[in-house]
Amino acid sequence: MLVIPFAADQWAFQYRMRHHNPDLRGWLDNARELAAGGHADFYRRHPFYIYPPFFLTLIWPLTKLPTPVAAAVFEVVKWAALVVSLRLAWRLSSRPGEDVPPIVALGSLVLTWRFIDNDLGMGNVNLLLLCAVLGGCWLVGRGRHVAGGFVIAVAASIKLTPALLLVYFAYKGWWRPCLGAAGGLLYCLVVWPAVILGWHSNWELLGGWYDAVVAGFLSHGAVRSEHTNQALVGIINRLFGPHVAILPDTRLAIFELSQTARDALRLLLTGGVLGGVGWACRGRLQPRTQPVAFAAEISLVLVAMLLLSGLSWKAHFVTMVLPYAVLLAYLSDARHAPCGRRTIGTLLLASFALCTLTSDIITPTGANYAEALGLIALGAVVGGVGVMLVRGRLRDSV
Repeated sequence: MLVIPFAADQWAFQYRMRHHNPDLRGWLDNARELAAGGHADFYRRHPFYIYPPFFLTLIWPLTKLPTPVAAAVFEVVKWAALVVSLRLAWRLSSRPGEDVPPIVALGSLVLTWRFIDNDLGMGNVNLLLLCAVLGGCWLVGRGRHVAGGFVIAVAASIKLTPALLLVYFAYKGWWRPCLGAAGGLLYCLVVWPAVILGWHSNWELLGGWYDAVVAGFLSHGAVRSEHTNQALVGIINRLFGPHVAILPDTRLAIFELSQTARDALRLLLTGGVLGGVGWACRGRLQPRTQPVAFAAEISLVLVAMLLLSGLSWKAHFVTMVLPYAVLLAYLSDARHAPCGRRTIGTLLLASFALCTLTSDIITPTGANYAEALGLIALGAVVGGVGVMLVRGRLRDSV
């Protein structure tokens, strides 16, 4: 099924690299600059590059290739990551010794295709990070805790939000993944970049990254808050602050709160999200014998990652492939009560409508307003509520 989309994407991405500005194009320029020694004030000069220097060291080999070849290699790796991610999501959502029904495999792909297609077209790395996150969780579920924690740390060294999985592991009392992650973070953020960039340059770049990207977000929610950002902080900024909701100058603030009030609201909602996930994930769990319950808990963490990030574009929502696989697996299992399955099915359809139908099907202007109101994020929340119900019913059936 994916052969034709793969071929079409290769052609389309080559066109975008020639005539547009996908993320990969800018990253290759950034990597070349670092390779040439342009370390001073790097993050001030490149405000749209928001990752630690570790990421640019990973794509340095692509700068040695002609740009069309580099783009082709990058997309091939991403498609491989997509296939592996789908397989991992399906395995995580299946009972021991059972395969998921075709509706789970096909349905989870269809429900998230809009986000997958967006990530492929924009030349971003979310599919690669999804593969690393699901791979790390799969390793933990198979008892390879240190290796799983290390793999998740690699993802967290590019984007911070996968580190929320480490908080989940600590909450469950699984310390070996945290030990593996500690080693992974040290290696990815300190040792590996320092060997390539030099110790002093790496520390200077890490400090610049923290000042430019992290500090403002932690202190007062300073992020790009246009309609495409579906993170809680972006929604709060445009609905209760002076920020532009739809570029270039459309504002949609319901009423304007002070910076202090917005910070308090953000902290309150953050506490509510973390508290809800913590309550749903309470109690003991054996991932090897309770894989679906484990997948449900991981799914809730993935939804929380989307909400609590500073930036959650459409492409970030590729992580919904696991929550949707969990919901479809429960829905398709006749061993569960019909009334419970109807409830899960209703929530799944509502989540899909909110997440996916905020597209040009309601006109481009309508889609912009729907995104400005945070309907994609709301769809993820509705899906998360469904996963919470699944987790609760699996707990009751033990």
